[in-house]
Amino acid sequence: MRYQRRFQTFRPGKAQKFLRWAGLNFLSLIVIAPYSYEHSSAKIALILVLGVSLIVLLTLALKHHLYQSRRFFDS
Repeated sequence: MRYQRRFQTFRPGKAQKFLRWAGLNFLSLIVIAPYSYEHSSAKIALILVLGVSLIVLLTLALKHHLYQSRRFFDS
């Protein structure tokens, strides 16, 4: 039991950290967005932050889905 809990692929506490991080990235998107018309570097930063946030959220959603389906089949 302890081994299984330690090496779980999805942990709710870790998911909250990722969601908090994605929320901070969303706030930085709001701050960077007005400058993207004036500076090309702001446009690149906007694309990078948006891309990384999207990858993290999609990975988190996939892990959550796999975690829920495993819990459903284990019970």
